[in-house]
Amino acid sequence: VVTYNTAGTRPCTPAKVYAGAATSAVGVTFNLTIDTVADVATISIAGPADVWFGVGVGATAMADAPYTFIVNSSGVHERQIGTCGSEAEHCAGDALSRSTTLLSNSVNDAAIRTVVFTRPLRGATPKHYTFDPSKDATLNFISAVGSSQQFAYHKAHHAAVVTLLSSPASSHTCLCDLNLEGQLCENGGVKCFKFKRNCKKSWNGDELSDGG
Repeated sequence: VVTYNTAGTRPCTPAKVYAGAATSAVGVTFNLTIDTVADVATISIAGPADVWFGVGVGATAMADAPYTFIVNSSGVHERQIGTCGSEAEHCAGDALSRSTTLLSNSVNDAAIRTVVFTRPLRGATPKHYTFDPSKDATLNFISAVGSSQQFAYHKAHHAAVVTLLSSPASSHTCLCDLNLEGQLCENGGVKCFKFKRNCKKSWNGDELSDGG
């Protein structure tokens, strides 16, 4: 739902906390909360408990060589995948230094594993993704599930998108504070449509002014 403020005079200021979640077609759920004051990202990733699963951030394909979270029974591991040139689509890539703090690793009665962890917004190295809500209003990600707990070639994969909105959900997201082009999606990152920033300054009563 988009609400247009046609009467208010309060300036549109950036939110302090942004959050979003989406579930891909292979059953991997990516939930991201960015706290710009605490400088921390809180991340929850869920998928089938009996195999590894993963999320590659800021990518639409493995060939983008994304920073990736790999999850299994031992927790969450950070990698840069797809780093083998022409073999990028099938490359396990490189293990990265740990920058996450694991909060929980649980399995529910439906055999869904959920890991919750935190990480600083700025990447520890150039290979670690830097989370920036001013650039990541809509964040592409790839997801995959394996055939066992051992990280190896994926059994299935899918690309999806998560839209970050100001949190709590009752607050408003200022479109002018987001990137030049973004998407507005329903919950779960579906039925998205693109928009381009084209915000006008407040009208001063002059019909020839930009705000009119």
